Amino acid sequence: MLYLHDSGYSQSYIFLYITFHTFYANYLKTVSHYILLSYPMSKVVKILKHALTTTNASDIGIMYIVVGVISLIIGSIDAALIRDQLTFNNISAVDYYTAVSLHGIIMIFFMVMPISVGFANYLVPRMIGANDLYWPKINALSFWILVPSVFLVFIAPLFGPIDTGWYMYAPLSTELSVNGGFGVDLVEIGLMVAGVSSTLTGITLS
Repeated sequence: MLYLHDSGYSQSYIFLYITFHTFYANYLKTVSHYILLSYPMSKVVKILKHALTTTNASDIGIMYIVVGVISLIIGSIDAALIRDQLTFNNISAVDYYTAVSLHGIIMIFFMVMPISVGFANYLVPRMIGANDLYWPKINALSFWILVPSVFLVFIAPLFGPIDTGWYMYAPLSTELSVNGGFGVDLVEIGLMVAGVSSTLTGITLS
């Protein structure tokens, strides 16, 4: 059984989702209708194909920023859960610490860093008068390595508690890895993969 199916953490996510959906339903419907009218399916497919195959630093920079904004939204939801617990005390201590841990990890490694790298990709070639970065394929690879690491961290709470704090210190993290499901393992794997992405980004921008 997945860890969050019957936890307050999951229920708070559902509550925030329903609130968001109710408040923005008409707005999102209008925007999506406009997008579908403005961008026919053939153009959407063309854009997706370009995103998957591009090695242009500006395009990759924009995609980094998009990932950072998505992470900002998820991290903000965790922040809202933290404030909700401090105000109303309606989730368990484990779920609260999971929200604290994920908030720190997501905001630092998957919001601040991707947005910073995104601006670097977008601005550095323009600042030095170059058409692109020196290793464009490595630059693209660093982005696509980051994407699965973000996904692993996002789904990690479904497989076990992550009440280690964002610093993931042992022995707490190692004990949870053995006795608390696979959540901590997924976060650690995600962070290691993100580290590979950051290393390749450093090589590209050096």
